[in-house]
Amino acid sequence: MGVFEYILLMLGAVLLSCLINQRFPSISTPLVQIALGVGIAFLPFVHIDTSLDPELFLVVFIAPLLFDDAKNTDKATLWRLRRPVLLLAIGLVVVTCLVAGAISYLYIATVPLAAALALSAALAPTDAVAVGSIQENATISSDQKALLKGESLFNDASSIVAFQFALAWMAIGPYAFAAGSGPLNFSLTLVWTFILMFAGGVAVGVGYMLVRYLLINFLRKRGLDSVVFYVLLEILHPFLVYLLAEVLHVSGIIAVVTAGIVYSLTQNNKSPAQARHNIVSTSAWSLISYVLNGFVFLLLGTQLPGIISRAAGLLPGDGWLAWPGMLLAVVVVLAAVWLCRFVWILVMRRAAVKAERDKQAQSQSDQVDHAKARSLGALRLKDALILTLTGVKGTITLSLLFTIPWTLTDGSPFPDRAVILLIAAGVIICSLLIANFVVPLISPRAHDPELDVDEVEAIATIYHKVIERLSIPNGDFDRTAVAAVISQYNHRIRTLHKEHGIDNSSEREIRKLVIGWSTQHTQKLVAQNKVGPVVGAVYINQLGRMLQAVEHHGNLLWRWHNIWRQLSRRRRISRKVRKRTAAEAAAGQIGEQTQLFRQVEQDMDKQEFAAKLRELQHENFRYALSKLDTLMDERPQDIQAINRTMAEFRRRTKRLSGDERGAVGGTLQSVREVGHAEAKRRVEMRAMRYEREEIEQALIHGKISRATARSMRDNLAMMELDIESQLD
Repeated sequence: MGVFEYILLMLGAVLLSCLINQRFPSISTPLVQIALGVGIAFLPFVHIDTSLDPELFLVVFIAPLLFDDAKNTDKATLWRLRRPVLLLAIGLVVVTCLVAGAISYLYIATVPLAAALALSAALAPTDAVAVGSIQENATISSDQKALLKGESLFNDASSIVAFQFALAWMAIGPYAFAAGSGPLNFSLTLVWTFILMFAGGVAVGVGYMLVRYLLINFLRKRGLDSVVFYVLLEILHPFLVYLLAEVLHVSGIIAVVTAGIVYSLTQNNKSPAQARHNIVSTSAWSLISYVLNGFVFLLLGTQLPGIISRAAGLLPGDGWLAWPGMLLAVVVVLAAVWLCRFVWILVMRRAAVKAERDKQAQSQSDQVDHAKARSLGALRLKDALILTLTGVKGTITLSLLFTIPWTLTDGSPFPDRAVILLIAAGVIICSLLIANFVVPLISPRAHDPELDVDEVEAIATIYHKVIERLSIPNGDFDRTAVAAVISQYNHRIRTLHKEHGIDNSSEREIRKLVIGWSTQHTQKLVAQNKVGPVVGAVYINQLGRMLQAVEHHGNLLWRWHNIWRQLSRRRRISRKVRKRTAAEAAAGQIGEQTQLFRQVEQDMDKQEFAAKLRELQHENFRYALSKLDTLMDERPQDIQAINRTMAEFRRRTKRLSGDERGAVGGTLQSVREVGHAEAKRRVEMRAMRYEREEIEQALIHGKISRATARSMRDNLAMMELDIESQLD
């Protein structure tokens, strides 16, 4: 398998994970993608080197994802929480590296202390990609989200520095604390290097975006106003910033995050050009982020079989007897990391809770004070537990550990490299599993507020009014285009009812009644020789198909089967009627007038036959309206469904009337000139104008909420922009 086929396979797996997530929303997408990645690794036809180049992985996947997260971060909240964010991103990383590293060293006897410190340093950062997926299944407060996102943006640099120094200590071995490089000097060097990398990354990010700002202004003044050019340049920013930072030996991750934050601060200028750029940019980044997120976890899954196979030969014990000990090592390391995180967050939150208790101490009742104090303490414990379990590990951890060299400076193999990778992979998967299944139990996801039935019906009424206004004869629009747009609105009404679980059984029952009335009326007209038998037979057959469509509404399999079955039905009906007429005439069962009537129908051309069929439809529509008008008094509980059905038949009656055909006929030549597609888009623009007016009326009369009106207007704005771009 070549690289191109492998990329197509990975894209297919991303699409499959999206479908699985839609079907099983309780399982987070990263877990599904890791499982699919493991499956891809075992496919027999996948013969390609899937080993990760850590530096390439960071620049291709992590850099653009962090840039997108940084430019979409709430800057005001991030600045307000700057102290806890820095405490988590720097202080917690150092504590985790020391404490969890020591615990890992004491439990896993074969792993040296420096290697254990490297493992804990790599496990310290949280994964911004995985953190975002947790919000789909659990309720996380806005402050918790901001803390997690801010921590995941900034803790990578401190983790990388601690990891690199642990590797340096491992490489020089017993000579790490030789004369002139004792523990104090070593620690000072580590701190100084971290400051240089962090400050240098910030400087590179700010400097790059300043140059970018000057370049954009220069190009705009020279008349370059291409949205495609500026969006492509924006997509290149994270790669260029990261590579520039690495060349200058500073933190590329911090440079990318800084560039993303600065970029968002320079996008406050509101103008038509900027709005168009923002729309295209948002669409492009949403697609890129989703695909890259999928590739990240798929690649993690493809690495697991190789890691397990390499580690299996190094485990003490025979066969599977060694695996319980390895699983226990994963649990111990994860518990050590979480213990550091839980205690750190608990202590960090203590000052905030203490201030709140001081406020409560001024209340009038001591009993109430104690109760509220206990409540605040329980809230602090729950908050610390949620922030601990949602600090999941991900691809940054794995990419760091893949940089562990195979050999030391003296040429000896790096001790237990495969075992360290296996423990890290186990910690990543366990953290994802616990965050996916345990956090929702602690903090269940609050269901999104759904529209009530009255508001859903109000939205459906808006769509019905748009359909009524479109049905008014208008010589400026093609009848076929109007019918297509009306069909779109009918589909939106059906989808709206289906999404909110509204039962349309009464409306379907009324439609069945109308079809039954039309069938009986047509049979009566045929018996009175007011309608030809062939025309009547064709129309009754159409009514039968309509009845089946109502009964099998929503059944896609039946719909395709019905389309296939109806391809040549009219010709078969005509042939069947001709044979029956001849047989009845030979037997003397019909009179000469009826026989002549049928023969005239057989000799009609297609246009004449269609005209007769339209006349019969028109007659049945008028008859159905009269019956529905009577039904309103008999069934007042179904008055809304009856009104909607009557409105539809009034539209059909107007469409078949001679006045509308004449009004529309005058514009057929102009429609042919502009094309049906453009004519349809113009009708869609008119329909959206009607819809906006009906939304305002519904909002004024209190039929829909302001939030619903805003959402509907936003959807209209996006559709109008899309149609206008096509008209251009």
